[in-house]
Amino acid sequence: MTIREFLSRFDKSDKKAGYWMVRCPAHDDHKPSLSVSEGDGGAILLKCHARCTPEAVVAAMRLTMADLFAERVNGAGRAIEATYDYRDEDGKLLFQAVRYVGREFSQRRPDGGDGWIWKLKGVRRVLYRLPELMAADPTTPVFLVEGEKDVDRLRAGGLVATCSPMGAGPGKWRKEYAEALAGLHVVIIPDNDDPGREHAKAEEQSLRGVAASVKTLTLSGLPEKGDVSDWLNAGHTVEELRKLADDGAVAGVEDLTAQADDDMPPYSGFYESLQELHDTQTEPADYVLTGVRRRQVTLFLSVTNVGKSTILLNHCLAAAAARAWMPLLPNAPARPLKVLYFDGESTDDELKQDTLTMLKTIGGKNDALINFIPIVEPAIKGESLDLSNKEHFAFVKALIARERPDITAIDTVGSLFTLFNENDNAEVKRKVIRPLKALAKAGNCAVIGVHHIGKRGENTTDEEEAYLGRGASAFGTDTRAVFTLKREKALGDGYVRLTLGKGKGVKFDPVNLSSTSRRALSRYFTKPRRLRRPIRKS
Repeated sequence: MTIREFLSRFDKSDKKAGYWMVRCPAHDDHKPSLSVSEGDGGAILLKCHARCTPEAVVAAMRLTMADLFAERVNGAGRAIEATYDYRDEDGKLLFQAVRYVGREFSQRRPDGGDGWIWKLKGVRRVLYRLPELMAADPTTPVFLVEGEKDVDRLRAGGLVATCSPMGAGPGKWRKEYAEALAGLHVVIIPDNDDPGREHAKAEEQSLRGVAASVKTLTLSGLPEKGDVSDWLNAGHTVEELRKLADDGAVAGVEDLTAQADDDMPPYSGFYESLQELHDTQTEPADYVLTGVRRRQVTLFLSVTNVGKSTILLNHCLAAAAARAWMPLLPNAPARPLKVLYFDGESTDDELKQDTLTMLKTIGGKNDALINFIPIVEPAIKGESLDLSNKEHFAFVKALIARERPDITAIDTVGSLFTLFNENDNAEVKRKVIRPLKALAKAGNCAVIGVHHIGKRGENTTDEEEAYLGRGASAFGTDTRAVFTLKREKALGDGYVRLTLGKGKGVKFDPVNLSSTSRRALSRYFTKPRRLRRPIRKS
């Protein structure tokens, strides 16, 4: 470790003549009392004026005395055997994994100059060799192994390979790694030890319904802790490996494509401390429409033939055209948003005519034609799309993960999911809410589900009622936001009232909307307006 890298671990360092003063981590140091200087050969010299030993100082920093020596291949200190660059999709270096002689590892990131910072706080984590992975033929198998050395060995043999950073262990695999493998055919090769096998299980479960297919390949004849490089060193060839990966009947190979609705990783969200949460790079709230947040599920509720699908379709078209559309899109987006719209009730001709009519008012037709992706009268293998079907759900989830839309609309939930009992909370959570949340996370998008209001909610006038949906209460309680749309009879025909019955962190005053005519009510709305006069409650 260089002295510059050592000093980067402190919040502040005061430079003096030939040395630096920092707060000593080995005692409660209110005034910098640790002197840091550079000795012969780049060695780091420490002297605590409160008499803490160098050993106590490095132990408090979770280092060893060897870290105080400049890293070099020969001589004192740990010797760097190899470095592995982790780059983003555009090839920008994010961080390096450093391998020392003796199979020890650490990570570092560029400091913006000629040195390194030996921690990854706030740094995005990605799969190894991500640019090459993104450029690979999607029909070619991707070998998911445990270490960078194995990845480079397989790539040298002409295979597509990758791994996650920091090896195997609880919490090492992240859900965003699976998103980079969406729609690909993945072959997992675990190391021959318990951590390797557990890590492979986490990878399998995370990739269910995201990758086009997933196979776990257990190589025979490996020594304890052995890996694919050991297998190749034993005389096996890349062609043998390719054949094993292509052979779905091989023992230890499991195709998990159809296992889609139980796709949660074995552990996530279990932080060791509040400090770890604070050190973790989290995603701030990102609203694509008023009250409609990315990576969350929103419900849009009303009785039949009031216009919920029409209003939602208007907003989705406006988002795709980068146009403002009141009331949920008060300002034009900075860019056209990509919309994936699943229409389970219209015919393709009906949706075509409706969108043509709407775009005459909304404008931005050229952008909308490109960024609005309709799925209408969908079928898979001759069967109507059913998101309760594991194979169908896996196909749709892979599609969403690949397209990465900003908004995914499900119109309606009842037409695209099959429930034995929609009043059963457990069934609704398992068969509808969890899958919708999985779609939102797979595409990093907002998912909006259109659903019907139940009988108990048709006549209520309570604007603060959080849930009016038909069926189990889980439809409302387990979603992020719930909009309700009801006829506003006090204003006459053609008026409806849009209310945010449930929303976290968003204020939305009820809005009255009008259509051009009674006949047009179920087809399209003109640009809606907020009425000036208040609504009188009886």
